[in-house]
Amino acid sequence: MSILRYPDAIWSLPLLFNKNDDLTNNIIQCYKDLDENYNFINFGTFRCKWSGGRPSRIRNYDVESTVNYLTKVREKGITPAFTFSNYHVSQEDLNDKFCNEILDAAVKLNCQFIISSDLLHDYIKKLYPEAYCTCSVIKPYFELESPDDRETEFYNRMLDKFDRVVARPEYVKYKIREEAHLLNDIERIEILLNQTCLPDCPFAAKHYTAIEKAEYTDSEDFDVDFQCPRMGQSIQEKTKHNVMLSVDELDFMVNELKIRHLKLQGRDFNKKMVLFLLISYMFEPVGDAQFTLMNLLSECSI
Repeated sequence: MSILRYPDAIWSLPLLFNKNDDLTNNIIQCYKDLDENYNFINFGTFRCKWSGGRPSRIRNYDVESTVNYLTKVREKGITPAFTFSNYHVSQEDLNDKFCNEILDAAVKLNCQFIISSDLLHDYIKKLYPEAYCTCSVIKPYFELESPDDRETEFYNRMLDKFDRVVARPEYVKYKIREEAHLLNDIERIEILLNQTCLPDCPFAAKHYTAIEKAEYTDSEDFDVDFQCPRMGQSIQEKTKHNVMLSVDELDFMVNELKIRHLKLQGRDFNKKMVLFLLISYMFEPVGDAQFTLMNLLSECSI
């Protein structure tokens, strides 16, 4: 009997370009030792004109180092996904030499791309029609005029354009149960499980724009023009007011709605927090194998 909570799930994990290679290796070893198959997408990026979403910890990556790194990731059986999620990519940005060199190398290595800009999506697809492009969770925060806008129709339009679509956590937690039957292809919808932002935060688009500016200018302080309302809150306050999914909610979405693509955020989390999320969401909570699991994973949490 599988110890995985969802044996057929495809997991997107925040482990690309964040110096957590030992964590990735231990997760893979854990699966192998427990005789389980794994299907992971590791997402992330380094600072460049096309990046956005969350501040990048890594800068000044060169093309050769990127190719070597991605080759090792692919050899482990993991699919890399670049978060090229800057919503305000300009026509001039499309000509950026470094980004294009990274794009060329990533396509050759069968990487995926997480995108919020239609301009960038169309540019990549014109050059590489076979490139797998996911619609970033950032996109609806810019394009939906209000949380009550016709969100299901929005996702159906995105499904016509993108290979996979990440839905807003607010939509997943509060609406998808009733509206799932209206989605054209729910198996290509990806859900984010552990969003800690304020529900329907009115400053989300402004915050993402500030992050894009920092990535673009290589600023040390990505909040130079904007202060997130979460910054002054305690852990207890953040825990009370968010759209994280409970395990029961997730069970329903996977088992009843047949959602297959599951995503965890946490590029700025420490290793112990990432481990807690993995153990909480990915594995059955009880059983003899869990002792093996804890021991294997704890080796990389020091």
